[in-house]
Amino acid sequence: MHVESMSFRAFDVAALSSWSKGVSDKEIYSREEQSELLGLLENQPGFAEFRKRAQTAVNESGAIIVKDVDTDSEPLLVALAAIFGYVDAEGNGFPNRTVSEIRHVPGKISLNSKDNGRFAPHTDSTFMVKPHRYLIMGVVEHDPDGQGETTLMDGYGVLQGLTDAEARCLRRFRVPFSVDGRAESPRLAVPILADRGGRTMIRYRADVIVRDALSEEASEESWSALQKFERLTAEHPSVSRTFLERGSVIIIDNWRVLHGRDHFPNRSPRLLKRLKVKSI
Repeated sequence: MHVESMSFRAFDVAALSSWSKGVSDKEIYSREEQSELLGLLENQPGFAEFRKRAQTAVNESGAIIVKDVDTDSEPLLVALAAIFGYVDAEGNGFPNRTVSEIRHVPGKISLNSKDNGRFAPHTDSTFMVKPHRYLIMGVVEHDPDGQGETTLMDGYGVLQGLTDAEARCLRRFRVPFSVDGRAESPRLAVPILADRGGRTMIRYRADVIVRDALSEEASEESWSALQKFERLTAEHPSVSRTFLERGSVIIIDNWRVLHGRDHFPNRSPRLLKRLKVKSI
């Protein structure tokens, strides 16, 4: 898949830096604060063109990379994410935060998002009734050895490998997703595919499917469709790989693009900041 890259260098964000004093450690940024931050960007020359280009690129290809961003500044990341909608704290870390840090802590048991092993292609917020539309991740510190590459897979390309009958099955077959994949955790049983606003929404993350709770009454066609979808996501050739350096922000259409990550060293300083966005 094609991932467009654009620079944020053209903007004078001194006003954002001034605003951020005393609020950069906030757990929750209100709608009003997000609107105020976005307003500061809207006053910058050239921003309207950047915004249009960014929205168009994400809509067409499913993901973009923005470089030269001060990823240390949470308010700036919130302002950038607010281009695409409401930046939502629900389901973003434990406890929930508008901006959640993603780093590996050696020796601690955690979800794959905070582990250092390979993370297979997936979408986020699979356990929510309506998953977040967009996912934004800013690189605060990259791995110095160039490990931990980001992988992107266009889910629409995966769907092309399904027959119409298999796609219909995946719109009916309810798959139980939980926060951590454990049977005792709260879970939501929903189809992998759904129609949202005239587009197909893909919901998939293999490690949080509660396999023991998959319906034994499902038809053979449904089981076959699920197995084929999982095989396609594991073997699909059109995977984009990119190493995100410090100052890079990746913006992903979470209803379309599956994202993942390669292994990186146990003691790596790799640190990302993650934001999740509900569409306007």
